[in-house]
Amino acid sequence: MWGVTLAAYLLWRQKSPCAANCRGCAIGLLGFGVISYASDVTLVGPFRVGVVLISLGRGLFLVGSIILVMSLTDVSHAGLFLGIWGIVQAMAQGFGTIGGGIIRDVAQSQTGSVVLGYTVVYTGSLLLLLSVILILAFRLGKRLQVSEITMPWSGVEEIPADQLAF
Repeated sequence: MWGVTLAAYLLWRQKSPCAANCRGCAIGLLGFGVISYASDVTLVGPFRVGVVLISLGRGLFLVGSIILVMSLTDVSHAGLFLGIWGIVQAMAQGFGTIGGGIIRDVAQSQTGSVVLGYTVVYTGSLLLLLSVILILAFRLGKRLQVSEITMPWSGVEEIPADQLAF
């Protein structure tokens, strides 16, 4: 919820959706780092902070990416692009969940430590988020300017919310 609210505020302040994506990845990166550190059972407080940071980063990233997709298309293709965006998000979540489970099981079977298995998964997620930040910062961020991003609708009243909801 807070990630979505923060993304709405950034977009309302005319910040680029790429900036929201990058901030979301950076906050998620910090969250994965905190969780990787808080692998001891006595560090429940830092673990909870890490979970909150991951949630905040995910909200920022999701809103930034959907606004970016919506802004890079015209009104006649918006539904198609939103559908593709949903499919990609679902597939990424599925592959991440299955892949993370397999990696955790393999690491646990090799080391005998459940904690180390989770630490390997969260450290891998941390490295993937770092690579996304670098791609956004050095490739997409330089090519896509805020002035180039326009919504396919001229106002809120033109958004086909009934079609987007179903």
